Amino acid sequence: MKKIAYLTPFICLVALMGSSAHAHASPLNLSSYIGQTVSMTVEPYASGENNGSFYVGLTDVNIAKNGIALGSFEAFCDDFNHEISLPDTYSAVVTAVAGNTTLEQEAYYGLLLGSSPSGNSTMDSDIQELIWNFSAPGHFALNSEMANLQTQMLANYQNVNYSSSFYLNAGNGGQSFMTTAVAPTPEPSTLLLLGTGLLLTAWYARRRLTGQLLSELNTIQ
Repeated sequence: MKKIAYLTPFICLVALMGSSAHAHASPLNLSSYIGQTVSMTVEPYASGENNGSFYVGLTDVNIAKNGIALGSFEAFCDDFNHEISLPDTYSAVVTAVAGNTTLEQEAYYGLLLGSSPSGNSTMDSDIQELIWNFSAPGHFALNSEMANLQTQMLANYQNVNYSSSFYLNAGNGGQSFMTTAVAPTPEPSTLLLLGTGLLLTAWYARRRLTGQLLSELNTIQ
């Protein structure tokens, strides 16, 4: 019984660390392909159209290298200057988002689109137009909601870890896209505090149990 009480905090801590890592796992890590050219297939959008002309929001992008499929993820278009017909396959260069201010700001907006296509909402359109303004400066005038979103982005984009987010630069050969995945921000201090608390709890429980056993032995004697 004492062993179980003593080991329980360690089991909980290990389970917490495992579940935390799994919850933030990226569907496709392209870090080993940065600077390389891959084949990118952009699937038809699931989130409607903006003003009957432009697709907005997220879509599925399939990545392959030398004819071998690497996987897929949800991505958003950040290239207003080139048009494609969907589905379409072309080459793109994998570029790291982290460390590039412009790409990080675009990635932050992309995260606001959510984890899955949400439909052709006004919010989707406003976010997409903010993203497209990077490649077509001033093309979309800011309404009040877009201005608020821009203020939010400028105040918060630096607080996100973009090491699992990638820019797929198609140049003039297609349309460039960006992934929506980001890496979790490590929280070692939180885990340390939790682990310390669990250990103290185990120590107290063990001490109390030992005291009870000694008291029972004294009563028997």
